[in-house]
Amino acid sequence: MKNTGITLLLFFAGALTFSSCSKCYECTREIEIQSGGQTVAVEEDTDEFCTVDENEVDLRRADGENCKPV
Repeated sequence: MKNTGITLLLFFAGALTFSSCSKCYECTREIEIQSGGQTVAVEEDTDEFCTVDENEVDLRRADGENCKPV
C-alpha cells in the first residue's frame, strides 16, 4: 500500500512537470464591408481561443489581429 502511494505521488509530480498549460486569448480584427467595389462599413470581429503554441498567436498578430490574454 505504501509503495502504491509513493508511485501515485511520483506519477502526478511527473505529469505536472511535463504538461503544458494552455493560455486563452481574445483577438480582434477589422472587417471591411464592401458594396459595388467600395467600402461601406468597417466592423470589428472578436474571436476567443486557447492554445499552448505561442506561434499561433504570433501568426494571428502578423495577419493584423490584435490579441490579448484573457
